[in-house]
Amino acid sequence: MNTFFTTTFNSRLYKEYAYNFLETYLKTEQEIPVICYVDDDYNYPVNQNISYIKLHEAMPQILDFKERHKDIILDLEYEAFSDQQFLQNAVRFSHKVFAQVHSSYSNKKFMYIDADNIFKKKITKEFVNNFIPNDVVVTCYGRPNYVETGVIGYNASLGNISKLFFEKYLSYYTEDKIFDSKFKTDSQALDGTRKEMKKISRYKEIDKGDGMDGHVIHRDKFMLNYLDHRKGKRKYQKIENSNDNGPEKINLTSKIRVQLKNFIFKLFN
Repeated sequence: MNTFFTTTFNSRLYKEYAYNFLETYLKTEQEIPVICYVDDDYNYPVNQNISYIKLHEAMPQILDFKERHKDIILDLEYEAFSDQQFLQNAVRFSHKVFAQVHSSYSNKKFMYIDADNIFKKKITKEFVNNFIPNDVVVTCYGRPNYVETGVIGYNASLGNISKLFFEKYLSYYTEDKIFDSKFKTDSQALDGTRKEMKKISRYKEIDKGDGMDGHVIHRDKFMLNYLDHRKGKRKYQKIENSNDNGPEKINLTSKIRVQLKNFIFKLFN
């Protein structure tokens, strides 16, 4: 296994939308293995290229984090679309980071793909190597406010520089640094880690953002040939009934409005 995909979900999220992730993974005949980090027992699909790892067993630090903050665990039946419940839900988003850090112990390249993605076309090893060049630690989709984390490329094969990156990333939860942020999702943990790592000369990253906020991955016309990140309410829709008109068009007025809004956001936060 030279490279792999990784994601995380539980049985409730699987029944709500992650089943689309695995069904399309199989339908598009992906050859790159996928590791699914779960936290419960369920009759998940069995396939030679799909493996399941109990996250709390692989990364017991997550149990310590949950225990310290058990008063703020929000296990909502459906996703909340308010900052108060969604962007402050540190425990929920911690699963993604713990899964990514454990994946890094492979010392290989891997793509983290949110379970609300669907596969549209086979992703080859060449695709992964182009997405994550050999000298790059992370490929992500930056935005003016905070990074989008639905699809991320990691290179854990770069020795100490990769190790340092993931140590800093994990510390946002083992040291509770995530609570220093206005919002408390994995995006803030990744942005904070990237900011620290940029002080190190050997660190390289690729930011595939287009200067806009919102659904930046969906606006990547090339990536959209392979993955559709069905974030928000779209993740609950049947694939055949989903309203997908392709990438949204961005005009100059929209860009100026977004840049002004995020300048004000950063000024007061």
